[in-house]
Amino acid sequence: MYRLCVRAHFMIAHSFKGEIFGPAQRTHGATYVVDVVFQRPRAGPRRAGN
Repeated sequence: MYRLCVRAHFMIAHSFKGEIFGPAQRTHGATYVVDVVFQRPRAGPRRAGN
């Protein structure tokens, strides 16, 4: 089995306008982590029909 794993992370910051959003009117943010895994039975180029 051949497997390639990629991990990335990013951060965002934003705020909302309007009293309806309460404390979210102030700048706040979040951090995201994204993991992606690609796998196949064997390494190497694909052949036609596989």
